Amino acid sequence: KSQTTMKFSPRFATAALIMTSISSIAQTSDAYHPSKIGTPGKPWGVDDYKLWRDTRVKSRCYFDLAPRIQALDEITCSKTNAKLFEVVQYGELPHMVDDPTAKNFPLFAVRSAEWSSEKPNVFVTGGVHGYETSGVEGAILFLTGGKAAHYSQHFNILVVPCVSPWGYERIQRWTAKGTDPNRSFNPDGEIVEGRSFNPEPATDESTALIRFLREDGSRI
Repeated sequence: KSQTTMKFSPRFATAALIMTSISSIAQTSDAYHPSKIGTPGKPWGVDDYKLWRDTRVKSRCYFDLAPRIQALDEITCSKTNAKLFEVVQYGELPHMVDDPTAKNFPLFAVRSAEWSSEKPNVFVTGGVHGYETSGVEGAILFLTGGKAAHYSQHFNILVVPCVSPWGYERIQRWTAKGTDPNRSFNPDGEIVEGRSFNPEPATDESTALIRFLREDGSRI
């Protein structure tokens, strides 16, 4: 056994989900709820999207989360001292604020070190919707709690703990551009008429992740 397994309490999981929901409601219960932006019956324009961004309250910092993800690169097996994971930066996203000093968001993926073409692949994402805190924390706990190390004996594991950093900071479902990222994972960014799934064009978040999966195809 490579790592000491941390028990994930159902009570903790329930509390995390409840707090995520409460936080999300708190961040959108104001004069600038999405339903109150723009003109009913008309698509949002540039000014409406800017108003959406400017009125979302930053409640936490992605740059506090990023070091926790990067630290996963240092985890080793307690018996062999072999490296368990490799952390790679697969892209970055603009901060989308009127501040020239604001840093872009680095995007990280974590994959099992002992990658083999003989193993099936497992892909885990968290934080596709920024208000889903339990997904981010669950992905990290999966990596730090011993489960990923155990399953990597039989599977290649790739984890992206936080797909949508801007939404994570503001505890919002949508991106800075007012799009639901989980509806935009179209391989070529296209919208297919009449298709019920992935009905929105590609976002910066989905484009970066799809590009990474394609470019790193020899490993993934």
